[in-house]
Amino acid sequence: MARSHRTIEHIILALLDLLERDGDLRPTAHQVARRAGVSRRALYLHFDSLEALFATATERRVSEVFAGWDPPGQDLPVEDRIDWFVGQWTLLLEALQPLRRAAALHEPFSNQVSTTLDRTRQLARDAVEQTFVAELSAVPEDEREALATPLLAATSASAWDDVRRQGADIEQARDAMDTLLRALLT
Repeated sequence: MARSHRTIEHIILALLDLLERDGDLRPTAHQVARRAGVSRRALYLHFDSLEALFATATERRVSEVFAGWDPPGQDLPVEDRIDWFVGQWTLLLEALQPLRRAAALHEPFSNQVSTTLDRTRQLARDAVEQTFVAELSAVPEDEREALATPLLAATSASAWDDVRRQGADIEQARDAMDTLLRALLT
């Protein structure tokens, strides 16, 4: 049992290493198995498919990244919460960027990856809403979605990735998000 658990760990870590360190967004089963030091047969013994492995690795990394998420108290001024959020969100988005890019390639063809990404999007929505609950609550209920939607768009991994791909460095992308949040919330 312990050996099986170690093998699974090695396989997951090998995939994450290929994605995050090597930047290989579509590693093959052969590459993952070789990096993990196991056979392809062992890989498929523990995972039904590469999509299942990818979904498991994505869930693992997202859980690790979100584990430390603890929004500041609502008693802080909105400007301070924006500063905190942008700083923390930048770290989170950068940590998840390689997985997000790889997931975008797999999502249209994999229900497992799509479901995992839907859960991740819900975690992101919850984090944004928890951080800015005071501002969202101050808006009449029938207008709340009109504020929540642009907040989610401004803080989305897709928006971050678009800004970064246009040549912005991390600090420039961070400043862009900060500007958008201040325009929406202050």
